[in-house]
Amino acid sequence: VWREILESGLWEIKESKEEIFPALQISYAHLPTHLKPCFLFCSTYPKDYVLEKMNLIRSWIAHGYIESRRNREITEIGVEYYNELKERSFLDDADVDPKENFSKLHDIIHDLARLNSENEHYSVEINQPLDIQERTVSREVYHLYVGSSMGLGYVNRIPQENMKGLRTIIIEMGKWGQYFDLPKFEVLRVLILKWDSLTKIPHSISELK
Repeated sequence: VWREILESGLWEIKESKEEIFPALQISYAHLPTHLKPCFLFCSTYPKDYVLEKMNLIRSWIAHGYIESRRNREITEIGVEYYNELKERSFLDDADVDPKENFSKLHDIIHDLARLNSENEHYSVEINQPLDIQERTVSREVYHLYVGSSMGLGYVNRIPQENMKGLRTIIIEMGKWGQYFDLPKFEVLRVLILKWDSLTKIPHSISELK
């Protein structure tokens, strides 16, 4: 039912969106407890981002979102979580083959996840040389994504001030700043660095706890 509503385009009408969103909230409220943090984590990425299944599952495992079971591989359980989110239409197919390995959040589902994550997930797009410190990032942010759709921007460092609680740092840029540095984030669990021109990893990675 939800997929039919989302694909109909009705949700784009303001009045329809206001009617649909409370119903989606009810659907989220009935989502099994073990699936909620997995779903919310997906909103770390920006809208229209194509999620790769195994990378997503590895992040869930790193954060302890997957409940271990006797005689079961934890990755296998993660795949079950992923498939259940797709069956419930919280994850949608992406236009990438093979479709079973990729997904995305519908825009209104992304809004739903951000609303329920209580500002813990944040993404910023940088298309010019810019220090992330120049962007206002809430102290409550635990999962940070920095990207550049045009491949023009870069970041030199992630400041530790007001961001000590970061548990996830994901940076996908066209190039990286010469003096890029990572402070000692004591609770960091997931670090993903993707640069088109990355030939070596920042030396400061060796200092992370």
